[in-house]
Amino acid sequence: MSGDAETAGRPWEPTPEEALEATAAVAELVVSVELIAGLLHHLGGKVVRWAKVPRPARLDVLKLREVIRFFREDRPYGSRIDHGVLLLSADGKGRIVCLQLFVDRDNQPCLDAEGTPHGRVMVVNKLDPELRDLAAGKELIVFE
Repeated sequence: MSGDAETAGRPWEPTPEEALEATAAVAELVVSVELIAGLLHHLGGKVVRWAKVPRPARLDVLKLREVIRFFREDRPYGSRIDHGVLLLSADGKGRIVCLQLFVDRDNQPCLDAEGTPHGRVMVVNKLDPELRDLAAGKELIVFE
C-alpha cells in the first residue's frame, strides 16, 4: 500500500496497480471502476471514488417491486434525497450491472458523512418482465 508521512492525514490514493488489484478483488472481475464511474457520470458527472463503491450483490432476477421496496424502506433518515435512480448497463457477459442510488434535486448522488453513496450495486442475470418493460432499452430509470 502506498503512503508516507507526506500523505498522512489525507485519504489513501492508490497507485494504478493497487487500484487494479483492489477492483478485481472487490468486484470479482465483474464491476470495473470505469463502469461505475461511467454510470455515475449520467448523474451529472460527480464520480464517487473507487474505494467508496460497495461490493455488488449478485441476483438471478431483479424485480421491480424489490427496486421500489428499496427506495421506500432503505431511504436514509435526514438526508437531502429528492428521488431515486436505477442505472442499467450490460457487462458484456450476458449480465446487467444495476446501480440503484438516492439522488438530490440536482441529480447528484446523496452521500453519507464518510462519502459513501446511499445506494447499492447489483449484478443480475435478468430483469423481471415489469422492470424490463419499464427499462425498454433505457440506461436510466428515475423513481419519484
